[in-house]
Amino acid sequence: MSDQFLPIDAPKYRVEAEICGRTEIGPIRTENQDAVMVATAVGMASGTRLSWSGVVPDRGISAAVIDGMGGYAGGSDAAAMVATELAKTALDHNSERWDEWFSSLSLKIAAAGEALGTPDMGATAALIGFTPTGLVVVNVGDCRVYRAVSGHLGQLSVDDRTDDPESSSVTQALGGRRRLDAHAWQQTYAGGKERFVLCSDGVWSTLDANMLRDYCTADATPGHIVDAIAEAVYEQESRDNASIIVIDLTATATFSGENPDAGKVHTSSVSVEAGTIEETTGP
Repeated sequence: MSDQFLPIDAPKYRVEAEICGRTEIGPIRTENQDAVMVATAVGMASGTRLSWSGVVPDRGISAAVIDGMGGYAGGSDAAAMVATELAKTALDHNSERWDEWFSSLSLKIAAAGEALGTPDMGATAALIGFTPTGLVVVNVGDCRVYRAVSGHLGQLSVDDRTDDPESSSVTQALGGRRRLDAHAWQQTYAGGKERFVLCSDGVWSTLDANMLRDYCTADATPGHIVDAIAEAVYEQESRDNASIIVIDLTATATFSGENPDAGKVHTSSVSVEAGTIEETTGP
């Protein structure tokens, strides 16, 4: 748990974002148990592609990658629960409240698993959220969040994995009955253009670090990058489902009293291509 959270009087920015996410079953698996969430839309069917662009509103906007676990049916049910709840959560939690929020959701998943006859169902997740004052990164498990800058790809999330490099076992996940220690922190914007990447382990464990870096730092739109990575996952014969979200944003500091949204129009919905989605109300 981190205590890096923004002060109440943090400066405001006009934040323009372009987001694209995609989830794929991969060449080996028979069911997609991953999910992607962009704004308030959730995509789970293989091939679903979610896009959003516009000015980040005061209430913020978020994106997440979720990796379900627990065998047939259980994993996809858990991923759907986590994705739907993340789409509704506020972004103003401090680190302790994020622990409480994830722990409470974990109990709900455990109870649902017992009721559905899939007691081992669970999920890992990584979320990034943006408001006019800064961004928040939260993860439980081994879904990752990266920041791409100057040709480098730096990991912002923390992997909850064992020390065995040959094992894909995680040390904590949503779905158990013990209290979770979510890895959460916030930061202000660097100013100017920034890129962030979220992905499940079906991406980062399939593509070697240099290949993933080259894709994520390419001079291309988020849509082009997620499509290229999806193709690469199949070419590399990933043994897992794979989900990727790429976010480009430009943050411009505003002066006191200035309306950061002057002359700008928010997008009203998420653009969806292929697959099926679930959607809640939102920006």
